[in-house]
Amino acid sequence: MQPAQLKKIMADQEAGNPIPDALRIPDLFPDAMPFYQAFNDLSGSRNSGMSIGMIPFSEISSYLDEEQILSQEERGRWRHFITLIDAVWVSRQSESKKQVKASMKQQRKNSRGK
Repeated sequence: MQPAQLKKIMADQEAGNPIPDALRIPDLFPDAMPFYQAFNDLSGSRNSGMSIGMIPFSEISSYLDEEQILSQEERGRWRHFITLIDAVWVSRQSESKKQVKASMKQQRKNSRGK
């Protein structure tokens, strides 16, 4: 997501305009926004196949190199928060996928019973 898109979504959300759940920005402390932006920037680099994968460690390291976050302490902090946000996102996506499957299964079951 580009910074301009993020700003527009934030403005729409603050104005109370409807926003799809997938684009809804969680309420974060201002200090957490750089980690959330990094997560958004890195989301496209995740492995995908039969299931949703986590953002690869190597991609996070490359991102930190590009952003010139060089101290080991800071890199560890950034890795921790990006990975934490990613784990929550993957968990929610997996749960959402399970709910959709269950709903589809129920719809098929109901349509056969008619």
